[in-house]
Amino acid sequence: MAAPVRSSIWLGEDGKLSRRQVSDTYEPTGAGTLVHIKYSGINPADKKHFLMGLHSFIAGYEFSGVVVKPGPESPFHVGDVVFGMNRPEHQRPAHLGAHQDFAIAEPQAFFKLPEGMGLPQAAATVLVAQTVFDGLLNCLEFGFPAAGIQGSKPTDRSILIWGGASGVGMAAIQIAKTMGFGSIFVTASPRNHDGLMGLGATQCFDYSNPKVVRDIQSAAKKTDSGDLSVVFDAVVAGADPL
Repeated sequence: MAAPVRSSIWLGEDGKLSRRQVSDTYEPTGAGTLVHIKYSGINPADKKHFLMGLHSFIAGYEFSGVVVKPGPESPFHVGDVVFGMNRPEHQRPAHLGAHQDFAIAEPQAFFKLPEGMGLPQAAATVLVAQTVFDGLLNCLEFGFPAAGIQGSKPTDRSILIWGGASGVGMAAIQIAKTMGFGSIFVTASPRNHDGLMGLGATQCFDYSNPKVVRDIQSAAKKTDSGDLSVVFDAVVAGADPL
């Protein structure tokens, strides 16, 4: 039997988040899977999607948890530990919201938890990775040879990741490294530089330094390509929604 929802976080038509008790029961159909949520990922999109006209639903997109009941076509089994994210959409059904006790996991972007990954980490992984892939593969049209995706070759190209210590920024560093970018320049607070170098950054810069742009330009000239033509902004402060 599908388990009842106990509590949730609701994004209202005024753009405010509130706690809401709900008693709906969710029944998985097709390849959907009922999951008992252990952790849900908190993201700016949970609230900022209101600016795009999305509201009046249970907030949250990504979560990790344990399979309670798989649908008839689900790839998962009772007791499987899974993680992933559900899609954003207007008038999104309540069963897709991540910030609640139980939800239906859609099959397109849910996976079994790999060995060595914890549930908290898994609940904050997929959305930031999708954001990076969307930017580098769809918007900038780079290829990803390891994944068999065709496009412009990132090999030996230099890339600047602005805001490397953010969730999206850290994902961007690791993905850019895997894609084969040559030099990966990153801006962040000095206290985060060592950690970001460990993720794959070639060189880190303090974004608050008045000479940061000049320093990055100087570093780019020393690379094999001698220039810097790819910039990934993981902060996007003050930008209007598309």
